Amino acid sequence: MSKRILGLSLGLTLLLTSCGHSSGDRNGAELYTYIGCSSCHGATGTGGSLGPPLKGIGQYWDRESMTNFLVDPKETLASDPRLSKLDDAFKTDMRPFSELTRDQLERIADFVLSLER
Repeated sequence: MSKRILGLSLGLTLLLTSCGHSSGDRNGAELYTYIGCSSCHGATGTGGSLGPPLKGIGQYWDRESMTNFLVDPKETLASDPRLSKLDDAFKTDMRPFSELTRDQLERIADFVLSLER
C-alpha cells in the first residue's frame, strides 16, 4: 500500500475516533495521544513501522524547530537531507497539524522533547 493511502487511512481513523472531544485543555502528552502521534511513534516515543523513535531527540531539536516541524513537516524534510532520508524509511508521510493552535503544538513539542532515551 502506498504512503499516501496509508496516511489517508490513518487520518480518517483518527478523525473518526476523536469526534466530539475538545483538545483545548489537554497537556502535551494527552495531545500527543489525542491527535494520533502514538499510532506511528509509539505511546512512549519508541517508534514503530510507521514512524521513527522520538526518545532523545531533544538533543537535536529545540521547542521552536519542533513546533515549526509540526506546522509544516514537508518544508523541514525538504531542507534537511538527513531527515528526508529518515522519512523515506517509513511507510507514511508526517502530516501537518494545521488544526491545532500554536500553543497546542508547543505543548506537544515540549512533551516530545522531554522524552528520554
